[in-house]
Order: sequence, then structure tokens, then C-alpha cells
Amino acid sequence: MIQIQVLSNKTIKFIDWTVDKYQIAAPIPFTSFSQFAGCDPGSVNLGLSKFINIDDKDIAILWQIKLTRFDNPVERISLYEIITNEFLSVLNVNIMTIENSAYAKGFRQTELAEQRAIIAHVCMKNNCEVQMIAPNQIRKAVFGSGKIKAHEAWQLDGIPKNKQPNDALAALSCAYYGMMKEDR
Repeated sequence: MIQIQVLSNKTIKFIDWTVDKYQIAAPIPFTSFSQFAGCDPGSVNLGLSKFINIDDKDIAILWQIKLTRFDNPVERISLYEIITNEFLSVLNVNIMTIENSAYAKGFRQTELAEQRAIIAHVCMKNNCEVQMIAPNQIRKAVFGSGKIKAHEAWQLDGIPKNKQPNDALAALSCAYYGMMKEDR
């Protein structure tokens, strides 16, 4: 397991969501100047990640987001749109890789489909290429095996195991998939 250096972290609270934002040393060097981002959808926990380069240092921004759950789909979609706009306003993105559904899993697939759709829509409105890729395909490309999950390969140094931003780490693997796909 790779221990990733945390350069900074902070918690930001909004009315209907809270984000733990981490700036980390990239665990894999960047091979492109494109602006890659990743998303691991979740009905309560959402992960977003983005690559940046500061002073010739490869850095990733991770957002581990805790969402308020709404029964009303219109409220859910509105919240996803607000979060995606906030994420994109802060961080310019060219290519967003969204983890697609793991088939045969029954984890609130309707809510997750809504989330994927609105995130993809907002990204496309902002001239960002979007791809939705199966989780095992992302894992195989990034870790060499479709069975290895991001939080099994990477941990943030100094963060207790039960506080690791697992969804944001999964989103980081999505961003790396986008970069690796472009390299081919």
C-alpha cells in the first residue's frame, strides 16, 4: 500500500453538504497537460478529484463529500448540480471520468444514475469531455487488477484508516484512468 503525502486539508460546510478537501502529492506522475478529473458517485458519500500542477509539482485535489439525502429526486438533482458547478468553478477540467455502475449491485442505482446524469450534463455544458467507465475497467488500468480498490492501494498519510476519504481516492483512480487512456 502506498502512503500518500497530504499537503493540506480542510473541511468546508455548506447547508446540504460537507466537503473534506485534501491537497495531496500525486501518487503517480502526470503524463499530460490536460486537466483530468474523476468522480465516484454515491447517494450519501461522493468523491471528486482533480489534477493540478503547482511549481512543477504534480498535485491532486480530493473532495470527499457527505451529502444530505433527499427523498425528492428534484432536490437531489439540484444538489448534485450545485456541487458539480462549485467543483468546476474552482477547478478547470477537460476530461471527467465518472465511475459507472457496478452491475448486479443494488446500491440505490436510480439515485446514482441521477447523479451521474447531472454531473455529466454540467460537465458537458462546461465543454468538458465525459466518459463513464465500469469500476473494474478503471481498477485494471490503474492498479493492474480489476479487484484492487483505490483505498486498498492508496492511503493518505496521517489520516486514520476509518477516516480515509475512500470515495475521493476512488475518484482519483478515475482521473488517472482518463490520463492513462489519453496516453494510449
